[in-house]
Amino acid sequence: TRILHANKFSNIIRSSNSQSRVRGSQRRWQTTHLAPPALHGMQGAATDAFLGMCTRYLDYEILDAIKQGDHDKVAGLLKDAKNSDLPPDLGECLMRACRFGQPECLQLLLAAHANVNTHGIDGVTPLYTACRYGHSECTQLLLAAHAATDQPDNEGVTPLHVACGFGHGECAQLLITA
Repeated sequence: TRILHANKFSNIIRSSNSQSRVRGSQRRWQTTHLAPPALHGMQGAATDAFLGMCTRYLDYEILDAIKQGDHDKVAGLLKDAKNSDLPPDLGECLMRACRFGQPECLQLLLAAHANVNTHGIDGVTPLYTACRYGHSECTQLLLAAHAATDQPDNEGVTPLHVACGFGHGECAQLLITA
C-alpha cells in the first residue's frame, strides 16, 4: 500500500487489489474504471481538478530518491510507473533533479519523455532551476534536450538573468552559446 496525497484533507490509499478509499468518508471506488462517488454527475473543471490532484500526487518515494541521487531507485520507480494508473508528475521530478543537481536522474527522466519545458505555477522551468542553483551539468543536459532558453518566469526573469544574478558564469556561458 502506498499513500498518495491528493490534498491536505484526505489521503487516497491505493492497495494492491486496485481499490481506493478516501479516509474519513470511507467511500470506495474502482481506480481504473470509476470516478469517486463525490464526482458522479459532475463534469468539466471540477472533475479535471480532482483527477489532476490524483495524478499529480507527487510520489514522495521518487522525489526523495531524486533528491538523494539514487538513480537506480529512480530507474526502478520509473519502470514501475509505466504500468501505474497514477504515474508520478515527471515535471516535478525534473524540477527536483535540477534543484539538487542530479544529472543521472535528470537523464532518466528525459529518457522517460518528461516535458523539458514544463513550468510551475510561478513560471519557473527546469532550466531556470538548474541555472538558479548553478548546476551546469544539468543545464547542459536540458539544453541538449532543446529546453527553451528564453522562457521567463512570472516575474519576467529568464534562465540567463538568474544565472548571472546568482553568479553562475558557467551556466550563463552555456546559455549564451546555445
